[in-house]
Parts: sequence; C-alpha cells; structure tokens
Amino acid sequence: MGVASEQRTAFVTGANGFVGLHVVQACLAAGWRVVAMHRQNSDVTELAALSARVGLQPRLRDVGIPEGAL
Repeated sequence: MGVASEQRTAFVTGANGFVGLHVVQACLAAGWRVVAMHRQNSDVTELAALSARVGLQPRLRDVGIPEGAL
C-alpha cells in the first residue's frame, strides 16, 4: 500500500513557547501543514516572525479546561 498523498496536519498548542516553536519548525521542515495555536495575551513575536517567512497563520485558541468543568 502506498502513502496517502494528502498533506499531514499538526495542531501545536503553545506554539509561541520555546518547545512549541521548535515543534512547529520541525513539522514545517518535514512538510507538514501546521496550525499553530496560542492563548490570547501571549507573546507571539517569534511565531509572527516565523509566520512571515513561511506563510504560517497562527490561530488564537484556548484549549484549556472550561471554567467550572472540574
């Protein structure tokens, strides 16, 4: 069986952090499509610089546990 021709997608939470940014870079280098998620009010300076170079579109997402869910 052959490999599917569809591009893989990685959803990276905390993409603006040290580890998350490196995960984003590694995924892009491997040819993956990346959805880079970050929280509102987070510093996205490095993520924005990467976005400008490779056309990545950061997404504002809060994937935390909703208040009152526990």
